[in-house]
Amino acid sequence: MSDPQTAAPLRERRPETPTPLRRTFLARLDDVALVAGDERRNRAVVPVLGALMLAAAAFFFLQGRGLTFYFDEWAFVIDRREWGLDNFLQPHNEHLHMTAVLAFKLLFVTAGLDFYEPYRIAVLMLHLAVVALTFALMRRGVGDAIALVGAIPLLFLGAGWENIMWPFQIGLLGALAGGLGALLLIERGDARGDVAASVLLALSLASASVAVPIALALAVEIAWRPPRWRRLWVVVVPLALYGLWSVTYGRSALLASNAPGVPRFVADTAAAVVGGLLGLDPEWGRVILLLALIWLGASFVRGRVLVTPRLASLTLALVSSWVLTALARAHLGSAESSRYVYVGAVFVLLIVAELACGARVPARMLAVVAVLVGVSLAGNYALLRGGLEHMRGYTATVEAALVGLELAGPETPLDFRPAPEQAPNIYAGPYFEAVSELGSPAPSVEELLERKEEERRTADAVYVAARGVEPEAASGAAADAPAPEIDEVHWGRAEASGSCVEFVPTAPGAAVDLALLGDALALVAEDNAHVDVHVRMLAGGFPDAPALTVPGESRTRIVLPPPVAGRGWHVRLFATERVRACTAAAG
Repeated sequence: MSDPQTAAPLRERRPETPTPLRRTFLARLDDVALVAGDERRNRAVVPVLGALMLAAAAFFFLQGRGLTFYFDEWAFVIDRREWGLDNFLQPHNEHLHMTAVLAFKLLFVTAGLDFYEPYRIAVLMLHLAVVALTFALMRRGVGDAIALVGAIPLLFLGAGWENIMWPFQIGLLGALAGGLGALLLIERGDARGDVAASVLLALSLASASVAVPIALALAVEIAWRPPRWRRLWVVVVPLALYGLWSVTYGRSALLASNAPGVPRFVADTAAAVVGGLLGLDPEWGRVILLLALIWLGASFVRGRVLVTPRLASLTLALVSSWVLTALARAHLGSAESSRYVYVGAVFVLLIVAELACGARVPARMLAVVAVLVGVSLAGNYALLRGGLEHMRGYTATVEAALVGLELAGPETPLDFRPAPEQAPNIYAGPYFEAVSELGSPAPSVEELLERKEEERRTADAVYVAARGVEPEAASGAAADAPAPEIDEVHWGRAEASGSCVEFVPTAPGAAVDLALLGDALALVAEDNAHVDVHVRMLAGGFPDAPALTVPGESRTRIVLPPPVAGRGWHVRLFATERVRACTAAAG
């Protein structure tokens, strides 16, 4: 005969009577359980969030020291300094960036170009605003404590590093902040709230295209709730203005050819968002996302998920933003870009908070929650470091190139680009105009000399290229001038005679290193000689690529730009046959 205790249904079983001490401990745990949707506010949570926000701002600010204007920001520096209306309304990468252009213009006239930190402070403040608004939206459904737990991963979202460390993202963050503010305000249900929500939505649409999905979400939510259609003007008016801009200035970035890649792009972005929130890579995010969708689907079938207007609007905003981004960017393969992860993370957190409304989270789960938050913070710090390493590498190359450009001076050809791959928007002519108005973002020569060898080589190469150094017909050696100094000989023989050094190679790869006494060198090459000329001034070693090549059977004069005070030009001559290098005559 079976034991009645064993045969009883699981829900009817009773645990053994706990000891007094254990009973007291469990009762206290139940007293502090977190109840989603509890209207009581925890007075300690908001100060804690404020302290964390200050800590995050200080942390990110210190992590980003030494950066400079990055990629698209140079388009604003070079092309958007004027105050004409077109400068505000012209699209950038098909986006209306009116508020970002205004922010940069104000920073131009206050901070200039030689002080980048105010730009970084501006984007950090907007990041904090997005976190605060996300917290405010979450707390209405799940209470302060759970909303705080959800806000922490967003606050330290290293997976979304572009939107935290790159001031150009003022536009995208402004669009998010305006849209989230509008979502908060329409809950008031009064005329003042509706007017303010409409204004914020208009500012959001004037900041970045991510506001379009938010506008669609607002329209759905307003139409869902009574009095329904009479409040739709809140969305219609800003969208009408945005439509007018689109007809006049806008250019669609949506490509029909990207349609087949939309499902894959959306899936990859979703996996990157889930993984990023947990501090994990997208592959782990894909697994967790699949499990979450299975659980959500089962809950929906069982009637445990209530589709509210807010849940429907947030889901629409998230999915439509991913689909529109895919149609515009799928051909570029950037589904896991950090700026998309950040946007997706905001909406995923809000959706999870809406789904969790009314749920009870036992305090016994706090340890699990703490571990998850810790994993998220550690993983996101690693992701942030990866992004910062990329930005620092960019900064090193661009700043070195700008040193070389500024050494060359305003007589550089107007269309010369010092860093065509990293900063294709920088042209010498507009750059020097900007520098004369707003100051220089380039470090000094003295500062550059303290930096890595590769950066100094970049400055040398840009200096020579900006001056357009080319071989020219030689007029002979300078009379009574000393010969260039022989620094080192590689697989050959070199001997000074009069104003010249004669070099005879004895093996393949032979070279001679010379220190010039001025800035001009005359080369006399034999019939079959081929001479690669490598130069350096600021660098401690020669670059791999030659600055120019001199053919055989020629008398060539090379005039290098004036050396910086205290530094002289050095040349390395790779020669296949006998070559004579002389201190060149002036003129």
